Amino acid sequence: MKPYILIILLSTIFLTQARAQVLEKTIEKFKLFKNLSYTETKIEKDLFSEDLFYDTIQAIFDFSHTESLYKIYGNKIGLWNHGSKIIRFDLEDKTYKFFSAKEFTFGMNGMPLPQVIQYLEKDLQENLTVQKLKDTVLFGKQCYQYQILKSDSLEKDKSVYSKKKIVIDKETYLPAFYRWESQGFIDGTDILIKVLMEHTYQKYKIDEEKITDLATLTIPSDFSLEVPKERLSLLERGTIAPELALLDSLGSSYKLAKQKGKVILLNFSTVGCPHSIEAIEALNDIHKSFRDKDFEIVTIFAHDKEDAIKEMNKRFHVKFPYFKSPENVKVNLDNYGVDSYPTFYILDKNGAILQGFEGYSKSIGQAIKTFIKKNL
Repeated sequence: MKPYILIILLSTIFLTQARAQVLEKTIEKFKLFKNLSYTETKIEKDLFSEDLFYDTIQAIFDFSHTESLYKIYGNKIGLWNHGSKIIRFDLEDKTYKFFSAKEFTFGMNGMPLPQVIQYLEKDLQENLTVQKLKDTVLFGKQCYQYQILKSDSLEKDKSVYSKKKIVIDKETYLPAFYRWESQGFIDGTDILIKVLMEHTYQKYKIDEEKITDLATLTIPSDFSLEVPKERLSLLERGTIAPELALLDSLGSSYKLAKQKGKVILLNFSTVGCPHSIEAIEALNDIHKSFRDKDFEIVTIFAHDKEDAIKEMNKRFHVKFPYFKSPENVKVNLDNYGVDSYPTFYILDKNGAILQGFEGYSKSIGQAIKTFIKKNL
């Protein structure tokens, strides 16, 4: 290795280590806490649109036990780890559900500070590039500001990256702001998605003498145990497809009973479902392959607003038509056993079901195409 290259590499390593010292101090300080409470404001971007979702979260952690205990409440969801199990509260339905530690992920409710610290420690252990940005002021406090880069490259002529920004209070060394942004392709597809999450942390209280005993909290009397929904079954082969009240994209009425003589692919979909998005490429191919035949794709959005449907179709270059429910009319998905999205049915030329499929994979996409070709 040439001397000047070695000097550059060593300089980069030492510079990254120096920039990480503040972050290391944040990690070390956090590990000494006995208890912690704070207010978190969360902003998350929808994966498949520019829609933003907001929440304000109150959190309290007790680290004095063998296993950390916590209580976290947002506007709609609450979490309580009381040592043996994790309970998730639906604050709108006033129901609760038990989870084991293995079943549960924090992604259900914000980005709690302990998880941010875990991610930060892992990033430093992996020697990711740490860039010190210009100091800033947040909530009236002087703060350090850093960016951590995991990847940044071009793929299929698109920018693919993963980066985080963290703002640290100079006085307390506690995070005041955390942002994670990444962009990349869904594996095996040309579908580009962007992830964006921003979290601000305020109103810290550290190592208070008297805190809520999280091990002895009781479930509110007006809450009831969540009853698992009975899983529906797909309709059997040979069943005449139940009629659907639908409008096409121009607002005209559409009836399955009037489509006899065509093979129909019913696609029960919803905006923002990753697997529904993943299926678009295969459905575009099916539409192109059979558009001159007695065949039609009927993509049904039972719940979504038309603006959201149009935005998704434009963004992901959807070539096949969509259908929606008339105002104040609910499509009866139970009639079709729709438990998840997407759900597909292939109807023969007499309106009877040839085959149903739940979910999406490349093998399902190929099987659907084979069924259609065989029955045209």
